[in-house]
Amino acid sequence: MKQALSSFFLLSLALSGSLIHSVLDLPCNSPEVAWADEVQKESPRADGDFQLKFFDITEGQLAFTYSLGESQDIYRIDFSSLEVKPLIQGPDKKSNPRYSPDGKRLLYNAEVKGQTLIFVADSDGKNISKINCGTPPCDAPAWSPDGKKILFTTVASGNTAVMMMDADGTHLQALLKNAHKNSSPSISPRGDELLYSSNQDWPGWDIFLLDLNSKVSSSLTKGDASFLFPSWQPFGDGFIFGRSDGAKISLWYATRGAAQAVRLTELDARYLDPTWIVDSNSANTPQFIFATKEKTGGKADYQLVVAKVQLSKANETAPLLPEPTEFVPALFAKGIVRSPSFSPFPSVEALTKKLERKVPSSTK
Repeated sequence: MKQALSSFFLLSLALSGSLIHSVLDLPCNSPEVAWADEVQKESPRADGDFQLKFFDITEGQLAFTYSLGESQDIYRIDFSSLEVKPLIQGPDKKSNPRYSPDGKRLLYNAEVKGQTLIFVADSDGKNISKINCGTPPCDAPAWSPDGKKILFTTVASGNTAVMMMDADGTHLQALLKNAHKNSSPSISPRGDELLYSSNQDWPGWDIFLLDLNSKVSSSLTKGDASFLFPSWQPFGDGFIFGRSDGAKISLWYATRGAAQAVRLTELDARYLDPTWIVDSNSANTPQFIFATKEKTGGKADYQLVVAKVQLSKANETAPLLPEPTEFVPALFAKGIVRSPSFSPFPSVEALTKKLERKVPSSTK
């Protein structure tokens, strides 16, 4: 029997046919997305395998994993130029790109001789170096909010532990190590709490909250469904997560301290990799959510989608919550798109162009 441990709230999300407790099971308006059968290369914003469909952000960059055939590399959307180009390529399969908080560096995984290792590069894909992460596999690297630490998961005695080290690979320590599989670690914006998904209360995976000061871990969900990949919003106490009901995965939003959750998508497909985007002109209010959506059921042919977040309050004292959201295509791609990571900072190329425009022409 599962033990409900909660310091802040308990989301009781049951399987279909069971009662749902303390959850806003709101109606969603998420019509079927009309996908293009192939990339329209005649589009002025199409670049080889891609056609960009999202233009609401005019600065910043989004890195993602792109798989086509046997190759798997890291590509980037530069929103200032609306270009989609390779960022890091090579014979080894690459995945899980993550921009540092200051936008200057990029973490990623690479499969080298059958081992999953961690690498770091400048944000423009140059000056690549391997980070010593102990005994591989070293999977799903992520930055701490101040950019001084790196988190990742590794296999230990058949289970999955969450590890942490300094950004240069020193002072490696186990942040979460037990007799269970733990995944998708996400540190709060304040740096004092860790969300993660675990099979500790099997059947199903649940979301847990670890207080990094007291080392006390609390379960935030219960039920036989699986609750996956929690991800904090960049500011505030809310986070987005996935709920798996068999072959489909829907996206949900919860606010720390409230016994409610908002369903963001219909249970119409598999949604993965939710990523918050912050508009710098909106007082740190999240404005967009990027994710990947399976185009054809069971084919794992994920494409990049995006939703504009509409925040509202049920009453004057209630927290701001996003309304059920329509995700639409952000990028048409020939191959598979996974693991988007956004940086609000302009690319090196965009900065160079700005500087060139500011330099006055010489006069005689």
